[in-house]
Order: sequence, then C-alpha cells, then structure tokens
Amino acid sequence: MNTKYCKDCIKEIEKEASKCPYCRTPQLGINRILNSPLINIPLFVIFFSVVFWGSSYFADRQDVYMPSGFDITENNIQQAMGKCAQKIQFLGEIYNSNAEAYEDFHFNIEAYDEKGKLVEAFDEKHYGLIVPANTKLKFKLENSKSSIEELPSKFKVKVVKATKRDILA
Repeated sequence: MNTKYCKDCIKEIEKEASKCPYCRTPQLGINRILNSPLINIPLFVIFFSVVFWGSSYFADRQDVYMPSGFDITENNIQQAMGKCAQKIQFLGEIYNSNAEAYEDFHFNIEAYDEKGKLVEAFDEKHYGLIVPANTKLKFKLENSKSSIEELPSKFKVKVVKATKRDILA
C-alpha cells in the first residue's frame, strides 16, 4: 500500500508525494524532518553541549561581580539642558569597602515622586570609573532619555554589576 491521505483535502495520494496533486498542499511537514534521527541526534548533542559548557563558563567567571560592599552616598540629582534634550544628572559618592578594586560599573537609578510612587527607573553604565579597595570617590551619571518633567523628590541608586580590576592594568 503506497498511498496516504493529503493533510489538507484528505484525498488519497502517493505516499512519497511532496505535494498533493489535487490541492497542491506540501506534504513533507516539519514533523517528518524533526523526527529524523539524522537531525535529532546532532540537535541533542548541540543543545546539551551548550547547556553544560555555558553553565560552567558563567559559574567560573569571577571577574564580574554582583555587588555588595558598595555604598552610594552624597546623592544629588539635577536637571540640565543638553544640545538636543533635557538631561538628568546624578552626582554621588561611592565607597568600595571590598578588599579589591573594581571598575566598569553598572548602576540602577530609581526616581520617586513626593508620594513615594516610582516615576522612572533606568540603568547607566560608567566604564571609566575605577574604585580602589577601601576608597571613596565622586562620580556622575547622566541620562538624556529621561521622560521626567519634574525633578524627583527621592531616588535610589545601586550598583548592579562591576568588574574586578586587574592588578596589572
């Protein structure tokens, strides 16, 4: 028996037909390709290689630091007009209480109105900032994409990520 039924019009057609001669619907579906061992075995090997290699790669990375030991003080935020848009500038001081120096900081800034409602949150990267161990430094962040019309009455700034400073650099 060398026949099968068309997936679309349900008429009897040849088993090896790639298209139905009646309705022209393709008969070689993705299921036939995906169920092939020639496809499944390499996909299985690739998937588990990526999962196991990738997880060990990220687990072994010690230079990217999800921080504690950083205190942000002397918070001051102001509006400034740039050439093209309004900017929000955050001026602060960061204290690194860790035993190592860190650089390439990623900050999260949350702005709140006088009622305590979150009005905006944004992330800023500061790649030029290097904070030695047990040191306090001033820094400035700018965001020109802000939609805040009034300056917020309260805000929180925290370090999201930093990189350990290479001693030889």
